[in-house]
Amino acid sequence: MIVILCEVPASGKSRVAKGLCRRLEEMDLDYELFASDEVSRKVYERVFRFLRDNVGRVENLVVDATFYKKKWREEVREIAGEDGEDLLTVHLHCSLETSLKRNDRRKEEYRVSERAIHIIYRELEKPDNPGLEFDTDETDPEVVVDMVVEKLT
Repeated sequence: MIVILCEVPASGKSRVAKGLCRRLEEMDLDYELFASDEVSRKVYERVFRFLRDNVGRVENLVVDATFYKKKWREEVREIAGEDGEDLLTVHLHCSLETSLKRNDRRKEEYRVSERAIHIIYRELEKPDNPGLEFDTDETDPEVVVDMVVEKLT
């Protein structure tokens, strides 16, 4: 199963991704994580290579990236397979104000420029039919993790 966590920076994707991976490990389930915070260039080329290299080899692939362009999510769908059965899109949205506040609290090496957040927020092409959707202004990350695990098991 491929799980993509998408939305603007500082919407809670990394917290959910880390919580999900921790839970998968506790359940002794196979997983690999790709965190876009760890790369600075050619993020989506690297995401797609990660997925192609690991589909069929690793049971659960978790990808933490904005995926704010529909074409990137469609590429993941192609990698996952025609029927989309092996893809779970988790849309974690929050207000622009929340994103900016959370971003300010990040460690400097993970902080995104305010300008970039505004651009991504404005250009975001929301997923049409996400498997799960949460407003992270209102929903605790552990609740999100619980719901994702429920979908996976």
